[in-house]
Amino acid sequence: MTIYKAKKSISIYILLLLFFILIIIILFYSKEDQVLNFIIASIPLILLIWIVLSTKYKIQEKKLHYSSGFIKGKININDIKEITIGKTKWSGLKPALATDGLIIKYNFEEIYIAPIKKAEMVKKLLSINPNIKVNE
Repeated sequence: MTIYKAKKSISIYILLLLFFILIIIILFYSKEDQVLNFIIASIPLILLIWIVLSTKYKIQEKKLHYSSGFIKGKININDIKEITIGKTKWSGLKPALATDGLIIKYNFEEIYIAPIKKAEMVKKLLSINPNIKVNE
């Protein structure tokens, strides 16, 4: 089993900081129900932290597993037809936190992921399925 950490863009960290500042502002200016306001304001921050901490990719038993918050799944590596390196997909299934990742085409679907070690992951996928077409 090989685990690949997700690349995280600076915008994710800026978003985390903005949510944290928003919580401080809400607590500072709220006169009533501070606990309830804190809980409500913390929900987006907690969800974002969960997504940041849970986003990863794993190759295990000829399958590529991906997870990012609520998004989880696996792809049979032998079903992968094509990988495009260094591009960004702006719509569709995207369990990623950064741009400049990998677009993986399998069966009649595609997914966008952004591992830190793209080249290493592509090499591992090719060692399992050498028929994958790689576009750079």
